[in-house]
Amino acid sequence: GAGVQSPMLQLMGSDVPSRRDLEETATRAEAIGPSKKAIEDSGGQLVKDAHALGLAVIPYTFTEDEAETRRFFTAYNVDALFSDFPDVALRARP
Repeated sequence: GAGVQSPMLQLMGSDVPSRRDLEETATRAEAIGPSKKAIEDSGGQLVKDAHALGLAVIPYTFTEDEAETRRFFTAYNVDALFSDFPDVALRARP
């Protein structure tokens, strides 16, 4: 509706994007949506690199595993996340 603003989010696959890919994405988007696997495979560096470029990181897709969801907020410092269980995600958010 009128007045609703939503950031441009670039969804990504399960591969860890290169720094060059992130830089290019930052020219047209405010956030990236990588898989949980890409963040884990990078040891969290993907989040750090994205944040350094001004990109928010919103990974997908979380389940009812509250400990895993909390870990992504605390250990990896993600900005938000996609979850099939929003009640769990809200409890897990710091």
